[in-house]
Amino acid sequence: MRWTKCVAVIVILSLVSGCTSYKFVSIDGSPQGAPVTVQQIVPGDKVRLTLNSGEKREFFVSSVESDSIVGEGETHAFEDIKFLEVRRVDEDGNNTVIAVVLVIGLLTILRIEAIDDSFECIAGNC
Repeated sequence: MRWTKCVAVIVILSLVSGCTSYKFVSIDGSPQGAPVTVQQIVPGDKVRLTLNSGEKREFFVSSVESDSIVGEGETHAFEDIKFLEVRRVDEDGNNTVIAVVLVIGLLTILRIEAIDDSFECIAGNC
C-alpha cells in the first residue's frame, strides 16, 4: 500500500504545479494566438522574459508603459524582448482553495494508510 502514497503525492504535486504555470504573452513580432496580450499585464504579475541578447530575467511587474515593462530596479523595452511569459497573481483565491483541498485530500489518504498499516500490525503482519 506504500505505492498509494507515492501516487497521491505525484498527483497532488502535478495539480498544484499546474495552478502556477506561465502564459505566453504576445508582443510585436510574436506568434499569433497567445493567451495573454501586453495590455493585459498588470502591476503585481510575475513575468519571465528572454531578451534578444539571450539574457533571461524574472521579476514582478511594477508598471507597464506603452513601450516597456518595468520591474523593481529594471526596465525592458518591448523591442528588446524576444519571449515574454506572465504568471498572474491569484486575484480570486481559486489557486489557494485548490491547494488547500489538495493538501487535505493528501493528508486524508496518508491518514487512511496509517490506519490500514496499524490494523496490519495488530493482525501480526508488521
